[in-house]
Amino acid sequence: MFAIAANKSIEWGYDGIMYGFAADEALLKHYMEMFGADFIGIQHPFHFMIDEEHAKKIMEVYTYEWTNDKI
Repeated sequence: MFAIAANKSIEWGYDGIMYGFAADEALLKHYMEMFGADFIGIQHPFHFMIDEEHAKKIMEVYTYEWTNDKI
């Protein structure tokens, strides 16, 4: 899912930068360790950001396919 979000961020002119909210502290720590997310905690206790550099690494490691087809 992060690879798709990174691709869409680039497509829409945001250079791959992503912001999100983890469900809890354990998941936030996982995102920080696995994806290089940074804790920002502005709007939510588990608010994070993934920068351009880490977004590109995510896209190199994880494959993704986006489709507008309905299931």
